[in-house]
Amino acid sequence: MAEFRLSEYQKFQDSPVGKLYTFATSAMFIVDGTKFVVNGLVNLGNGLAIGYGVNAATGEATQLLVRADGAVISEALATVSVGVSEILTGVSISAVNWGQTPSDGSPKIVSKIDEDTGLKREAEKMGKDQEVQREADRLVEQLAKGNVNPGKGNKNLFKDVCYLRGANGARVFFRKVDGVIEILGKSHKGNEDKVIKLLMDLYK
Repeated sequence: MAEFRLSEYQKFQDSPVGKLYTFATSAMFIVDGTKFVVNGLVNLGNGLAIGYGVNAATGEATQLLVRADGAVISEALATVSVGVSEILTGVSISAVNWGQTPSDGSPKIVSKIDEDTGLKREAEKMGKDQEVQREADRLVEQLAKGNVNPGKGNKNLFKDVCYLRGANGARVFFRKVDGVIEILGKSHKGNEDKVIKLLMDLYK
């Protein structure tokens, strides 16, 4: 599969390629019987991306060719070498560094949603609405690019916790700690109040 996709490289070069590392909600995939956790990606265009993550068993940093729509990864196709990933993306591994601050100065983004079962459950409820999920992904993508006021704007909730609002109801709650943006929760309008209560219990 990887060899087939590499043969399409000229198409990648001829297409509008977004070569910016994008935060992705951590997801686990199995390739050739091995589990990998993917934390971020660089889009190649044509629905493909290079995903950056780790071997779930060994913790070894790994690059994979994945199918992706924005920041949403649907399938991992094959592992790829460092050299191949750098050729396809134009981004060096040292610049990506699996979630560290990219070389273009964009902020590092990490998700803390999975650290609380309540917040994870509410984010999963939001994700059942694909339109709202895509909107939340776009808000996070803009945040990853350094735009702290995307969508309908950025509002302070309490202390250092703020949230982004989308026109379709997506809400992304975050804070900035020592230069790192932490994604704390996600919701739609229907469970926004519940997520805010959970966040206040944890962080206020």
